[in-house]
Amino acid sequence: MRSIFNKKDDNSDNQVVDKEPFDAKELIEKNDAILHKIEELAEKVDFIDKNNKKFLMTASMNKLDVQEKKIKNMKLSVIDILDNVDVLLNQVEKLENDTLNEGIGMISKGILDSLSDIDLEVIPTAVGDVFNPAIHNCIETGHKEDIAEDTILAINKKGYKDLENGLVIRTTEVVVNKK
Repeated sequence: MRSIFNKKDDNSDNQVVDKEPFDAKELIEKNDAILHKIEELAEKVDFIDKNNKKFLMTASMNKLDVQEKKIKNMKLSVIDILDNVDVLLNQVEKLENDTLNEGIGMISKGILDSLSDIDLEVIPTAVGDVFNPAIHNCIETGHKEDIAEDTILAINKKGYKDLENGLVIRTTEVVVNKK
């Protein structure tokens, strides 16, 4: 049997002869150097693994951010459509065409009924309500002596709230009484 400390002599028949004995101290130093390199490589692998996990988490978070932005933009687009339907309704009412008015009203009601499917809700606001800056945006003021100050005189655009998180997406644009 061969030993790592011995080499076969080519001039003999399978006879093992010590050619150069290895120094144990030298072997230990080489072994320590190899172990040190392995530790360095293990640290590098750990570093790469941690960075890879951070990257994957960031990529997942970025993907969620993109999805949330898309959903928000979709909701804003729906609000724009609803604004156009409101303008259409106001114009149709002026025509005094009951059939047309009823048809557009049904479409508007259907759209409004579907808002909860995309987690949207109209902020309930009526003429006569007290102005609330958290949900109303005063775009104009008016003056009527017989009505209390900070009372809503007119609604220009409906406001909308996100049902998922309860946040106001757009405040209701109103005209407020000021003295």
